[in-house]
Amino acid sequence: MLDKLAKHNELWLKMLINLGADVDEAKDLVQDMYLKVYDHPNNYNIGYGENDVNKYYVYHILRSLFIDKIRKNKRKIIVPLDFPIEDLDTDYNYEKDEYLNDLSDKIRDYISNWNVYDKRLLELYFGFQTNKDNTNIQESITQRELARQTGISLSSIHNSIANIKSELFDKFGEDIEDYFNGDFK
Repeated sequence: MLDKLAKHNELWLKMLINLGADVDEAKDLVQDMYLKVYDHPNNYNIGYGENDVNKYYVYHILRSLFIDKIRKNKRKIIVPLDFPIEDLDTDYNYEKDEYLNDLSDKIRDYISNWNVYDKRLLELYFGFQTNKDNTNIQESITQRELARQTGISLSSIHNSIANIKSELFDKFGEDIEDYFNGDFK
């Protein structure tokens, strides 16, 4: 996996520099990320398919390492204004991102007609926001915790979630598969 990560070394450096790290600090943090993944390969699922790396997940690892370093040093972040930004979007797939946004909007439109219980269960269990205007990321809650907090039986919650999954899969399964296969319409 490290060889796949190393292929994107320049991208990792650019990500850290955009966060405010200087070049030497960015190089150190990228090396720390490599060590972290190497030391704990089962804890980091950075594979994306067979031949690609989940760049978003690696970004979160790098950002976490950078924030930890800032907290330790208790220093201010200074973003260099002369950094060439035009090189940063070379690997970014705008079409894929647009397709995902459109698919999310279709799903939100579809579930807008659901009853309040199913909508709220979807939000709490999956962390999916049913309101297009709400951009807050919400952590998901386990079924047992939902049962404890609401007083609804675990089996009822489990059955409702199974029905939600089934209905969404029937309606959007092919679109989601197209997204992961890179077959954007």
